Amino acid sequence: MIQDSGSGREKLFDLAINRSLSVAKKMGKFNALEAKSKVNAANSELSQATMGLTEADLKQWHQTTRFAYRVPLEAIVRCLNTLPDMQKDYFWQGGVDGTWFEGKTDQP
Repeated sequence: MIQDSGSGREKLFDLAINRSLSVAKKMGKFNALEAKSKVNAANSELSQATMGLTEADLKQWHQTTRFAYRVPLEAIVRCLNTLPDMQKDYFWQGGVDGTWFEGKTDQP
């Protein structure tokens, strides 16, 4: 997997997604969402694609991070809510049309 390909815009988008994932995990957002997902999955009410992370959860990070304002918060949240598995390491690659790859990113 080549992680350094893509345009500057793609790289910026990828960086925003990957950093926001790290922030959401540190804030404990995915721990609560995972528990909710397991309960609702038993009831077939919640899919992986609608985990429930909201813009409000990341608003302060988005406003105070120097580069993040260049990527719409709505797009960040939409990507994070498609994370395939919260227990494994994943990284986003490919810009707006990208996808999750299992493993760790080489971005700082």
